[in-house]
Amino acid sequence: MVGVTNILTLLAATAVIATPVPNEEFSLEARAGQSYICRGGLTNKGELFGEVSQDRAIGFFRNAKTNTGASGYPKEFDNKGKVMKFAKGCTKDVWELPLLSTNKPYAFNSKKAGNRPGPLRVYYTKDLKFCGIGSKPTREGLGNPHNCEFKTKSPAKSKPKPKPAPKPAKPQPTKPKTKKPKTKKPKA
Repeated sequence: MVGVTNILTLLAATAVIATPVPNEEFSLEARAGQSYICRGGLTNKGELFGEVSQDRAIGFFRNAKTNTGASGYPKEFDNKGKVMKFAKGCTKDVWELPLLSTNKPYAFNSKKAGNRPGPLRVYYTKDLKFCGIGSKPTREGLGNPHNCEFKTKSPAKSKPKPKPAPKPAKPQPTKPKTKKPKTKKPKA
């Protein structure tokens, strides 16, 4: 029984450590099952480049780790000018790995010839902690990246609520009926 309790405690602690920790300055709202909308331009307001699944991006960088392949990726990202906004704990030793808009992994172990990285990137620490999803301003992947927009979950579709039954009409106040006093006929 004690062994099971220790294992459960260890698993719970691992889950807490693996979760990105938002700070007051910038909050990573995404959690498991979430995605980001990535657009071109300087501030994510241009042409739609794709929707990126956070879960898939995490799987891709966990596979690549920090082992630079023949493509030159993943590579260290210095975030000069703080162009990307990251959660607390993502200020140094950050790595970048290209993402494909098809949500398939980038072939980081293949040479760049015919293996264009495109504009989308996932950022993570050397300890494999998720930092964010970003996009370069152009389809060619040139220029400084910017944060992609977190896609909020749409509320679950529910059945429309039935319309409430109409309220019964309030009874109209009525005047109390007053009985006319019976008049006695005089006796003859």
